[in-house]
Amino acid sequence: MKTSTKKSLLIFVTSVATLFIGCQETDLFDAAHTKKMYEETFPVKNVAEDMDWKTTSKASASIKVSEDYDVLYKIQVYDDNPLDSAISARLLTSGYAKTNLTFETEIDYPTALDTVYVCRIDPNYRKVVKMVPITDGKIEATFGESSTTTVRSIAATDGTIPTKNALYTETQIQSMLNSPDTYEYQANTALDQTGRTLYGNSSANGRVIKLTRNYTGKIYSNGISGKVTFIVAAKWTYNVDCSFNEGTEFIIANGGEIISPTNKIQFYDASYLLVMPEGKITAKQLNISNGVDFFNRGTVKLETLNNLASTLYNANDASISLSNVMDGKNSFFTNHTFINHGTITAKQVTGSPIIENGCQLKVTSKLNISYLSLGATSSVITYDLNTYSYSNIYLAENSILSVTRNATFSSPSIIGPTTGYALFKINKIYSVSGVGRIYNNIYVELNYSNNYSKLWKMINYGNGRASVANFGESPLYIPADNHCSGGGNIPTGYVPPVIPKIITYTYAFEDNFPKMGDYDFNDVLLDVSSDEIRNTDNNITAITLHLKLSAAGASKTLGCGLRLVGIDKSEITSVTFGGANLTDFQNTLTGVMFYEADNGFESNNSDLVIPIFGDVHKVLSPNTEKKLYNTLIDVNLQKLYVVPSKTMDITINFSTPQTISPILKENMDFFIAYNTIAKIPSKRTETHLYEFRDLQSGVGLDMSQVLSVAGNYTWAICVPEFRYPVEATKVTDAYSLFASWAQALNDQRGEFEDWYKTVDTNKVYR
Repeated sequence: MKTSTKKSLLIFVTSVATLFIGCQETDLFDAAHTKKMYEETFPVKNVAEDMDWKTTSKASASIKVSEDYDVLYKIQVYDDNPLDSAISARLLTSGYAKTNLTFETEIDYPTALDTVYVCRIDPNYRKVVKMVPITDGKIEATFGESSTTTVRSIAATDGTIPTKNALYTETQIQSMLNSPDTYEYQANTALDQTGRTLYGNSSANGRVIKLTRNYTGKIYSNGISGKVTFIVAAKWTYNVDCSFNEGTEFIIANGGEIISPTNKIQFYDASYLLVMPEGKITAKQLNISNGVDFFNRGTVKLETLNNLASTLYNANDASISLSNVMDGKNSFFTNHTFINHGTITAKQVTGSPIIENGCQLKVTSKLNISYLSLGATSSVITYDLNTYSYSNIYLAENSILSVTRNATFSSPSIIGPTTGYALFKINKIYSVSGVGRIYNNIYVELNYSNNYSKLWKMINYGNGRASVANFGESPLYIPADNHCSGGGNIPTGYVPPVIPKIITYTYAFEDNFPKMGDYDFNDVLLDVSSDEIRNTDNNITAITLHLKLSAAGASKTLGCGLRLVGIDKSEITSVTFGGANLTDFQNTLTGVMFYEADNGFESNNSDLVIPIFGDVHKVLSPNTEKKLYNTLIDVNLQKLYVVPSKTMDITINFSTPQTISPILKENMDFFIAYNTIAKIPSKRTETHLYEFRDLQSGVGLDMSQVLSVAGNYTWAICVPEFRYPVEATKVTDAYSLFASWAQALNDQRGEFEDWYKTVDTNKVYR
């Protein structure tokens, strides 16, 4: 009983005390009255008939790695994203995997989780993470390529970007230049007029005209009827706007160049523009529209390129530069098809272009797209990326899409390869509107941790095959010797290892069983985490339990033990103890709560019971007073009777390495005990979790009569990372969803499984 909190219950308890003092004497036990008192006192009415008070479940895990052969990778499974520094991810289990060695195990996990985060760590401590659903009690993930997968793939690009040939070859152009039927352009005339004059015909159709001498002035077409081919084989400098319309074939031959620092040149209506490998265009602005075909094999330097309803083809080894070459105005493509096999640098790409990139595209400001396809070992590097609604991005094997500042997504589908991997590097996801999706084999590197939730949604809305890594930590190696790869990708070297935080399950007890409690669940607070010690074959040689005694909210002497359920003693070679405060725990075991330990287990007990401590108060403080430690808060929210938590470790060593852990929460029966009838262990009263209460240890008192009327009320709970109520605060007052959870039937309980995350912070101690 808690001396500080029981005044309101003293009269009530005294009036019924005789019913419980003789709880082992059948003639004194009043079942009906006891049941009524439980019903009136328990803080939740109408508890669901199938309520088991469990906040955890068990799942089987199977993690495969098909990467570098014979490299041993560390596997870690977390309850949240371990890459996000803004959250505190907790380790659920860990092991090893490599080709032909699958990490298979069983784990405990908070039932409120429907997904876990599986982390693959290489020998340099670089991490790659997958978000994996828990499906029918199974966790399955594969890193790298595998011939078998349970996750569907969707159609992907084969990495081939369309190619085509120029309308004329170098030989054909040279032949036209040398032909006697090709005439030199007459200065200061339009091409159609030149055609008529030279050929003595009212139509210029089919004529070939050449410019072989440097020329400064205007050239234009004016109502050409039919086709005119104009070959620039010298340097043409124009200082006024020029335009060419339907039927014009405009060829910049090897050695030819167009120069215009202040004016624009325009092509319309199915014209054809060809730049040969040693040809050049250096101009302020080039406009192409209405079906113009622009084929570049040379060097194009523009301040602005306007492209409307036309096709731009940049061939192998060709280059287009549109990045602030004159007065700093933007460069852009608008509503067009753009096929690149060379190198293109632009300040800005706006409109809604269709881009097929087979080599390198670099945008120094903003890239807007409606369709983007990257061929194998190609790269697109942009400062900002903006996708239009329902745009598609295809990434082929070994391609790199890099966003050095912000990515803004509007329901895009980002589709990686089904064999091999692509790399998508994002500094920051600025926003995601609608439903964005990421499919297939993509390593996504993200720099800003506050964007991870958006990224995981996009991966989950896809098919979940993408993996996530910190910047530089994905394993995809792409050589830099190919200029199309934009510098390639060399994974970061050694990364300092991070010691993970292991998930803690808090065992919270009421001390008064079989009497009523005040249901603040803080009379004994024991935090438990565990480590599986595995060899490189993934077999478990030992399990270490890390215990932290955090609070004593009771006035009576309480001990604590651990019973291992369903474990044969022959499976265990020894139990060893350690930890910073081991002596404080074990010095309390000389009393009457437990029999002496034999090889770690309680002697004179048929069950495997490990004594932990015999007096909770003496563990926490050398003071002999029975104070309420770490549970009291005054009206000013000041904590009273504060003492440090105490820790110890229990290591259970197995006689034979185990493939699957024989000790999970379903085997670990932590219980508290008190002894007020006779000062011998065989007269102790034990308080167990609901799931273990019908299996009292062989030494504890028989409570079957009481339990027969206790229904599914409980005096103990186990909760992940539990923030326990302050003294005299019912759990239902601190946690508004606790009652809803307790009252919900099993098929509806999932809505409230995470009740312990909705808390009144003024009513909990930590």
